[in-house]
Order: sequence, then C-alpha cells, then structure tokens
Amino acid sequence: MAKYLIFNSDGYLKKIAETDNEKNQLLEYSYIVRSCTDQEFEDIKKNKKTAKIENDNVVYSNLSTNIQISLDADELARPEAERLSADQVSTAAVEIIKLNINSYIEILEQYLNQNNDEYWSTYLTALKNIDQNTIVAPSSEVTFEEWLFSQPNFPQKSLLQLP
Repeated sequence: MAKYLIFNSDGYLKKIAETDNEKNQLLEYSYIVRSCTDQEFEDIKKNKKTAKIENDNVVYSNLSTNIQISLDADELARPEAERLSADQVSTAAVEIIKLNINSYIEILEQYLNQNNDEYWSTYLTALKNIDQNTIVAPSSEVTFEEWLFSQPNFPQKSLLQLP
C-alpha cells in the first residue's frame, strides 16, 4: 500500500498519509504529494527524519530529536562540578515526555473543539490516560513519538496525520 508525504508549495513537509483515503482528506492543505517507502514513512512518523522538496526531488534529513538519557559529549566536556548528574538527566527526559504529552493534548483539544472525529478522540483519551506521575526515562535514546507508540495499546498515528 502506498504511503504519502504532503508538502506545501514551498516544498516543506506538512502532512503524511498512510492510505489513499487519508491522503484525499489532507489534500486541501497542500499542493504537492509524493509517495514514499514504508521505511521513509515510519522514520518521518517517528520524528527521526524530515523531508522537503528541492529541485522537484524529495530530500530526506535526519533529525536529532532523541530524548537524552545519558550525559552527552558536551556535558562530559564541562568541569565535573558543573555537570548534570544522571538523575538530573533522567528527570529532564521525563519532563520532555510530559511537555510533549501536554502539547499533543492541547493540539488535539483544539482540533476536536471544531471537529467530531472518533479516531482522534480516542487518541486524546489515550494521551490523557497516561499517568504522568509514573513515567520513567526510556532505557535507550528514542524520539518522543517512538516512546509514545511503544505505550501499551496506544494509537499508532502521528500528529502529521491529523486532518
């Protein structure tokens, strides 16, 4: 089954679609549609890559949006007394997850205030059902979307698929 990337007239990625039906619902927001491989679609959906159109070709770029779970090279280069502790890094990772959850909730509430959409209502409920008091930092570096999609029974669409 074909998967699609949907770009504005300037060539910037605006939406993604998993099906022809989804693509047709999103077309009013864009000007250019290109098909992509399953892997390219998954990488964009999980916020590991982005895409744009240059000279009529789709160009993919890696994103470094992983949630940091350990001290990076910049932090290790700081004097030891000024470095973050492992606990501080873990706490920061959890806070990033919480900020993203709350941002997604806000976006979906705005959308659902003007639209009746069962899928996205279910998605919003699933977000609200995540107990933010029990979140722990991931055991490996992942994007927020990878973390989110790994939650039990969580819907598997990206906000880039939101009409």
